[in-house]
Amino acid sequence: MTEVSEQLRKQEEEIMRIRNKRNRKFDTQSLRKKLNIAFLIIAAIGCVLYFAMPHNHIPGMAVIAVSMVIKTVELFLRFML
Repeated sequence: MTEVSEQLRKQEEEIMRIRNKRNRKFDTQSLRKKLNIAFLIIAAIGCVLYFAMPHNHIPGMAVIAVSMVIKTVELFLRFML
C-alpha cells in the first residue's frame, strides 16, 4: 500500500511541476493585444495630425510610421513565438 501511495505522490509532484512550468511561459497573447491597442491609438493620432495640418504632413506621417513599427513588432510576435 505504501508503494502505491508513494507512486501517486510522485505523480502528483510531477503534474504540479509541469503545471508550474506551463504557467511560467511568456504570455504573448496579452502583449500582442496591448501592442495592437497602441498601434490603433497611435495610428489614429497620426491620421488626425496628417489631416489637421494640410500644409505640413511630415508630423502625421512620422507618427503613423511609429505605429507601423509597433505593428511590425506585433507581427513578429505572432509568427515567431
